[in-house]
Amino acid sequence: MFGGGGGYVVAPPSLHASGLRYEWEHPEWALAPLPMSLLRTLTESLASPEPASGSSRIFEGHRNDALFRFACAHRRRGGGEALIYERLVVQNRWRCCPPLPDLELKSIAASAAKYPIGGPDPLETAWAKVEAKLHFSREGKLLSLARHLQEARPNMPIALPQVRIGQSLGCDPTLVSRYRRRLVDKGHIHLLKESVPRRYAGFYVVL
Repeated sequence: MFGGGGGYVVAPPSLHASGLRYEWEHPEWALAPLPMSLLRTLTESLASPEPASGSSRIFEGHRNDALFRFACAHRRRGGGEALIYERLVVQNRWRCCPPLPDLELKSIAASAAKYPIGGPDPLETAWAKVEAKLHFSREGKLLSLARHLQEARPNMPIALPQVRIGQSLGCDPTLVSRYRRRLVDKGHIHLLKESVPRRYAGFYVVL
C-alpha cells in the first residue's frame, strides 16, 4: 500500500483486513516501465536529508501557509534569506504533497526575510490574550484577536490568516473566512486587501 496526497494505491502483496493478500486480476498483463524522469526524482529525494521524525505531511491547500510560518519562525531566530530557502527546500521535499515549485519557495523565503529578526510570534501572542478571557462565539474570539493584533501594530494593517486562525478556533478555515466577512459587514474591521499571497489571509484595520 502506497500513500498519496489525500489517497492511496493498493497493490500486491498488500495485506487485506481479512488476512488475505491482494492479487492481480490479470497476472498475465505486464506493468508499464517506470519513467526515468520519475525514477530520478524519487532517488534524488531519497538522497536528501529528511527532517526530524514526527513531522506531519502538508497537503495541497495548506502548503504555502505552513511553509511561510516555518520560514518566519527561522527569520525570528535570525535566519537570512539564503538559509531560510535551504530549509524550505528540505521541508518542501519531505513534507509537502505534492511539493511546491522552486520559484514559490524562493518567493516565500524572500517574503519572510523582510520581517524583523527576533521577537515572539505576533499571532500566538495575541491568541494567548484572547484565551485569557471568556468569549461566547468564535466570531467574538476572532474580533478580539484582531483587536489585540491591531494594538501590537497601531496605525498599520494586520493579517488574519484563515488556516492558522482556524486551527486556533478549532474550526474549518472556510468558517474563518465567513467570520471575517461578517465582521467587515458589521463595521468592526475594514478590508484593505483581499488576499495576502501564500497565507489565505487578508489585510485589515480594526475600526
